[in-house]
Amino acid sequence: MSKQRLPLLDVIRGIAIIMMIVFHFAWNLQVFGFVSRDTLMTPGWSALGDVTLFLFLSISGFCMIWFWRDRFTWQGVKRRFIKVGLAALAVTIVTLIIYPNAFVYFGVLHHIALGSVLLAVFRKLSTFHLVAAALLFGLAPMWFASSFFNPPFWWWTGLNVYKAGSQDYVPLAPYYWMMLAGAVAAKTAPRKRTTAILSKDLAPLKPLAWAGRHSLAIYLIHQPILWGGVWLCWRCLAPSS
Repeated sequence: MSKQRLPLLDVIRGIAIIMMIVFHFAWNLQVFGFVSRDTLMTPGWSALGDVTLFLFLSISGFCMIWFWRDRFTWQGVKRRFIKVGLAALAVTIVTLIIYPNAFVYFGVLHHIALGSVLLAVFRKLSTFHLVAAALLFGLAPMWFASSFFNPPFWWWTGLNVYKAGSQDYVPLAPYYWMMLAGAVAAKTAPRKRTTAILSKDLAPLKPLAWAGRHSLAIYLIHQPILWGGVWLCWRCLAPSS
């Protein structure tokens, strides 16, 4: 995959990182009782979480299809899968230790790792077929959910009727439509004009671009820092339950 950067996409991804940090900070406050237990279920906070997830997955799908148009290798897909997959495995192990009854068994990183391989398979599909696939994934839980998928082996599909508790659960159905939406945008966007827009120098927004370029590292380290800080405050202030 080309090493060319698209600064505007880095900035948007950086904004998504900030949104994610804000959401997870609120989540930590909720877990330790500083705010109401149903805070993140309110429309505003719920929308923040949904938009953040959409930005991450759609940008991921866009970037893969955009750069694969210039150069595609299965070796590159393999490297990406291993990199993101190992990060996902780390999240699973850490959350299994901290939250054994609600650990992350298929979260956003798991989704991106598997989704990138699927997108490599789908990359030559027409725009029409990608849109059809997006609709299929988005509506699949309504049409195909079954107790057959209840065993843990199938939870990654999202077609299970029984939903086990998890701190982050992003199965393929319905959420893979978001990555496919990014892929459709990359296929349909005018190449030269879009490149010119996405490549503009955005000097005042360089901190956001930097965050976007290092999104995986920030994703992995931000929550332990936030969780530890809120836990320390909880220990010091000992709020009533």
